[in-house]
Amino acid sequence: MEKIAKKWSQGKEKCPDSAYSLDKWHGLLAGLRKFLKGWGNNLRGDFRRRKDELINKIKDIDALERAWMDPDGKCRADLEFELETLKEKEELHWQQRGAQKQIIEGDANIAFFHLSANGQRRKKSIPPLEEEGTLLTNQQQIRMVIEKFYKKLFGKQNPSSVSLNNDAWATKGRLSAEEDELLNSPFSEEEVRKVIFDMKENSAPGPDSFGVSFYKSCWKIIKNEFMELVNDFHKGDLDLTRLNYGVITLVPKVKEANNVKQFRPICLLNVSFKIFTKLLMGRLTMVADKLIGQAQTAFIKGRYIHDGAVLLHEIMHELRVSKKARVGV
Repeated sequence: MEKIAKKWSQGKEKCPDSAYSLDKWHGLLAGLRKFLKGWGNNLRGDFRRRKDELINKIKDIDALERAWMDPDGKCRADLEFELETLKEKEELHWQQRGAQKQIIEGDANIAFFHLSANGQRRKKSIPPLEEEGTLLTNQQQIRMVIEKFYKKLFGKQNPSSVSLNNDAWATKGRLSAEEDELLNSPFSEEEVRKVIFDMKENSAPGPDSFGVSFYKSCWKIIKNEFMELVNDFHKGDLDLTRLNYGVITLVPKVKEANNVKQFRPICLLNVSFKIFTKLLMGRLTMVADKLIGQAQTAFIKGRYIHDGAVLLHEIMHELRVSKKARVGV
């Protein structure tokens, strides 16, 4: 944390005070990402060197008269404890790389996790892909087919011609002046902090490589710069398109999938963009019951999608028992 705080502070010194908040944010993240990548590589190298050093020290102690070298055996015990700690960190690294959800404590054999990591890498490739009766094997062609399909699926749609009358909400579904002021008030630091700390930590990071854990652990370090983004967002001056981009990961629905429709897309968005969506969602949740009709039961807090089916079942049962007139199908 000290290294992150120092690097973040050095990055802020290079940014002029008049810099656009989003330019400043991207610059700080880019500098920190470059620093952490180099620091991580050096740290793994230090782990390997320290582990070899500890093993050699233990061998030297075992080769001598232990009673003369260390009557209580405390020196060797400390070395073994430090060595086991390093091994646990190494196992955790490969456990994460191999996407294994369980790890046996004390198991120093990490060959299994090496194989799992290599297996995960092989699963990430799509060797053949069928397109209009043609089987494509060239990775560039496969990439172009997938990109074309999802651009069409997730791209902009033609504007709708459906409109509402001006008096559609003349009597109901309208907000009071107090509710309108609440929705449009600036976002407070505590409101932003609550949104961040309510997010799940184990979600995958977006293209900028910074996950939820970074925002929670480093909130005191980054909060001033992030609040500048939030304030510009509230004023309508933030270019969200520079945050609203992600990586689409394709998960096969069937074994040996070879058609783009046989893959389930999972879009990994930047956590910074998710925070803005959750801020808006939190505001709308407070007035959703008033704006959305009682007949709408899905995706509303306190309502359940099964309510409609249960209600229909009860109505049909009542009509059948009472033998009242009803619409036939």
